[in-house]
Formats: sequence, C-alpha cells, structure tokens
Amino acid sequence: MNYIQYTIQPTDSVAGVAKRFGVDLHELVKLNPQVCTTGPQEGIEIKIPADHLELVSDVLPEIESDESGLQEERIAGFKLKLPNGELYQFE
Repeated sequence: MNYIQYTIQPTDSVAGVAKRFGVDLHELVKLNPQVCTTGPQEGIEIKIPADHLELVSDVLPEIESDESGLQEERIAGFKLKLPNGELYQFE
C-alpha cells in the first residue's frame, strides 16, 4: 500500500482529514495510533493511504512558442486528485 505524509493543520479534525482524503476514519486512526479523534492535533504527521487516489500531472502555463512555432507543456510535478475533486500538492 502507498501512503502520503500529511501534517495536521490548525483547522483540521481527524475526521475531516479522513473525509477529505476518502479514507475510513477507523482505518486512519488504526494506521496512526499517535492521533486521537478529539482535541487539538495540530502539527502531528500522519500517514494517509493513497492507492485509491488518482495521480495527475501538474502542468505549468504554456510557454512562448519556439522558433518552429511549437508550444510545449512543462510538467512541474504531480498532485493527487481527492474524492471531492480537489488537487492536493504533496511532497
């Protein structure tokens, strides 16, 4: 199984993170025993299963045409497409 590392933000709840990434809350807590579902969790790094998420290329805006008039796309990296359609930039 593939995972991404995620740092819980001040506005996050563990349940909210599970919902955002499309992961079962109980599975997320089982995978990350350092978190609890109540109280502040800010700054805690957790693993999130990512096998069910689509990896999409992050294309930079078009650049100027070269001498032959061709334009090219430059890939800047990749993002995960979350269940709600959000593109999440992971490191």
